[in-house]
Amino acid sequence: MKIVKKYWLILIVMFGCTAVKKNTDNTTFIVQSSEIKTKMIDTTYFKSIRKIQLETNDHSLLRKIDRICYDENKIFIFDKSLNKVVIFDNKGKYLSNIQNIGQGPGEYKSVMDFCIDTHKKKIVLLCDKPYKIITYDYTGLFDNEKKIDGLYFNIITDSSYVFCNKLEIGAETKKDYELYCYSPNFEHKFTSLPLRDITNCVIFTEGNQMSLTLNKNYSRRFDYSIYQLNINKDTEKKYTIDFGKNSIAESYFKSGVSNDLIKLANEKNWVWSITDIAESHKYVMFKTNLGIYIYDKKNKELNGFKTIENTEFKMSSNMYYSINNSSKMVGLVIMPLWLSTVRETAKKNPKFDNIKLLKLSEKVNDEDNPILFLCEFKD
Repeated sequence: MKIVKKYWLILIVMFGCTAVKKNTDNTTFIVQSSEIKTKMIDTTYFKSIRKIQLETNDHSLLRKIDRICYDENKIFIFDKSLNKVVIFDNKGKYLSNIQNIGQGPGEYKSVMDFCIDTHKKKIVLLCDKPYKIITYDYTGLFDNEKKIDGLYFNIITDSSYVFCNKLEIGAETKKDYELYCYSPNFEHKFTSLPLRDITNCVIFTEGNQMSLTLNKNYSRRFDYSIYQLNINKDTEKKYTIDFGKNSIAESYFKSGVSNDLIKLANEKNWVWSITDIAESHKYVMFKTNLGIYIYDKKNKELNGFKTIENTEFKMSSNMYYSINNSSKMVGLVIMPLWLSTVRETAKKNPKFDNIKLLKLSEKVNDEDNPILFLCEFKD
């Protein structure tokens, strides 16, 4: 009961924001500027959008995308469903992949997440079967591995430190904190952000709670704050957001957080999850369970959108990814299977006039890899 009361009080403070302001702990309080809109026009926030058709072959095939990293004009894409990392050049040409299923050195049965070390030029895999971290070079050759003490969810590294987070639910009982910091050699340094008692809630949205763009950022369910990860023990609450009528009232937390609350939140269009943070010098962009939000730091405006519209091809997508290791880009993804509906629509509708989109759809097969649009933020 004490834990629930403490958690409730935290949420009262968290949801009570009414204006953009700076607190004494450098937290920026942000208020949603308007109701969530249908489409974000890409040219409003991005100065360039580059289409990359990812090469499809037996080694490069992707089923879905879970994380994208970028370095040295290479694109690293993680497919959790296939336990696979595929490396492309910046034009989409396949270079190599990592899919080492097995039980020996450099092998695994399942991967939770990955990141890249841009200083050592290493690919870092966070494995959950078995619990270990494996490193490879940029060509996919095995480098080293180290056992870890349990299940982690996400991983990022700035080459000086490695950050991981523990899930808020699970069978582990000897954990008191969410965030764990390690040296590049994976020696434990410190923990931060005390674990909350919401283990009765087992529903998660797709997306990553950790990201490395302009800063090392972290977010979690039922928390309207975005945290900045530091190299000391202090995890800084960088932004705290008031989503207005899309916020969950604190009264709903009196009996704790449950799956029923998530069901109600989805029915009422309340935000309960923040993931995939992409930060540039001018913008902060992130996903929620309702849609995509972007905060203009200069104009102090937060707007939400259901989808992003690509003006060149006049099409919309809600499949956006923060590009880790870049403070300039986000990735918008179009699935070829969706493009097949464009061809069918054009056949049935003689007035269909989006010729550019139709030509794009005719260049791909349903089984091809996704089409990636790299969108660069305006300065």
